[in-house]
Amino acid sequence: MIITKCDDSAELSSFLRLDYTNNLYFFTYLNEIFHNSSVEVLIAKYKSKIVLALLLTPIHCCISSSDINYVNAIADQLPIIHSVHVVGRKDLVEHLLRISKGPERDKHIYSFCEYTPAIVSNNPATVSQKAAESNLKDLIKFYSNNDMLIDAASRLPAILSWGKAYFIYKDHEIVSCALTTTQTNDAAMIGSVYTIPGYRNHGYAKDCVSNLCRDLTSNHIKPYLFYKSDDDFLAEFYKSLGFRETNTWILATSNRSFCSRRKRTYRPSDPCRNYESC
Repeated sequence: MIITKCDDSAELSSFLRLDYTNNLYFFTYLNEIFHNSSVEVLIAKYKSKIVLALLLTPIHCCISSSDINYVNAIADQLPIIHSVHVVGRKDLVEHLLRISKGPERDKHIYSFCEYTPAIVSNNPATVSQKAAESNLKDLIKFYSNNDMLIDAASRLPAILSWGKAYFIYKDHEIVSCALTTTQTNDAAMIGSVYTIPGYRNHGYAKDCVSNLCRDLTSNHIKPYLFYKSDDDFLAEFYKSLGFRETNTWILATSNRSFCSRRKRTYRPSDPCRNYESC
């Protein structure tokens, strides 16, 4: 087996849909892999069928395969992974990190969850409002003051063009927000959920996420998200909003000095998203 650059997005899409929810981030880039030099998808085939795909962007690296043995088969062909984040299903990411080269990383285990409206408790959401292009300046200011969205000024215009965000405005500024970090026609990942410390414990984050989920589901889009598995508060928080765990993910982030170098070279044309939800 050898790894090559993908030259058929339709064939790639068919393969990725075999594990659709764990491959959501790939779908965000399908239209970019032939037009954006900073976005690359490598594939490996067995008996003329794709059995492995590797997404590489300045911010994210994701891997998809049905069998760890396929990953082993192309281990000596893997490029150095410079992406800030390596993210995805725990078994695949763990294995990729063992056999690949790149910067040292902080590894965190996450609970991957899907939205199940039937188990939602009564969460009236009335305060948060849907973001529009006119809110871009305030959203950039909000996320530039925290580390929830790398290079917010470059990425938020793209996010608002294809995704959704809900925020709460108080005292002449945005104080809480939640948005979709990747989105397709029928699924979306919620992330970058954050409330300014002085405005916490008022239910603002819950309000933003609740309205965001209502918007998505009303358009037949299934919400997903992930949070650190050892965070009991977030586990209870998202359970109360209707999310249930379906898998385990890893987010492996390179050290801060590497992130800083990448941040300076990041370009607005790259639609990468940050997946550190909450």
